[in-house]
Amino acid sequence: MLGGIYGRPVVFANLVTYVVGALALLKPLQDPATSTALWFLVVPMVVLAIAYGALLLRGPFGPLQGT
Repeated sequence: MLGGIYGRPVVFANLVTYVVGALALLKPLQDPATSTALWFLVVPMVVLAIAYGALLLRGPFGPLQGT
């Protein structure tokens, strides 16, 4: 587990990576001719983007900030 000055930048970098990756992979899914195997890449990327977004807002153990 990373903390201190390294934790938030690492979590933010991972969040950006997975959000951009998921958005880039969702675009080809709009085409009906695209293989359904692409969903096996999109679903984990969306799940990880949500997980890193939650970590960015609350930290590894605490409640959401601002609540």
